[in-house]
Formats: sequence, structure tokens, C-alpha cells
Amino acid sequence: MDQIFRFHDLAVGHRVKVKGKLAEDGAFAALQISLRPPHNHASIEGVIQQIDHQNSSLRVLNREIGVPEDVVIKDAGQQRREFKNLRVEDVIKIKGIYTGSEGLVPMKIKVQETMGFHIDELQGSIDLIDHERRALQLAASPSR
Repeated sequence: MDQIFRFHDLAVGHRVKVKGKLAEDGAFAALQISLRPPHNHASIEGVIQQIDHQNSSLRVLNREIGVPEDVVIKDAGQQRREFKNLRVEDVIKIKGIYTGSEGLVPMKIKVQETMGFHIDELQGSIDLIDHERRALQLAASPSR
């Protein structure tokens, strides 16, 4: 069972999972925030908005994410896929390591199965929090 908490209980360093949607202004509008156990990985789940095959990068939730050559990519059936087979509008979950200088560095990507709708997700440690505006920054992704 999820722990019930108030936004003001959140602090820098807490690891959270944030479910929501990308707002028109480009910010991530949180619908649900849950505390997670400490972990050094971060993740992002959303629709591929753009693919740059030349530079091996993806745009997901308005964030440019470089995809190293050795990243394992699988489909919903656990079959391996190549980067060149990813498509705009695919829903993907990227797991990797977050660093302040490089952002999210993917270790693995999974193409998700959709049922006609999708809720985006960010997961990682809180880098910055503004209790007054009820906004936080998680893995370089502003959420409110």
C-alpha cells in the first residue's frame, strides 16, 4: 500500500515516481507522486515525439535523450529491436543513470504496449523543490 504524504513532506534527495501528463507550456503536470526506495537509476516513460537517427537521440516529454550504441532495446514481447526500428508515437520506458552533466543516460529501453491511452511517468531523485509553487525538479525535468 502506498504511503500517504503531503507535498510539503517531500525534500531534496527523496526518490519519487511521478505520473502525469506533459502540459501545453512544456512542464510535466503531476497527477500522482509516490515515494520510492533509494536507488541510483532514473526512468522516463512517454511517447517518442521525435527521432534523430543521425545523432542517435530521442525526444520524449520534451527532453532530448542521447541513446548510446550499446543500449538494449526490447519490445513489449521482450524481443530485441534496433534503434532504427523505433518510431515516432511509440510509447517507451527508458531506464538509466542520471547525472547533472549528461542528464539521463539510457541503459535499456522498452517499447510499451498501449491500450489506447497512456500516462507519462518520471522516476528518480528530487534535485530541487519549490514548496510555495508546488513544483519540483526531478532528473532535470520540472514537474508541478
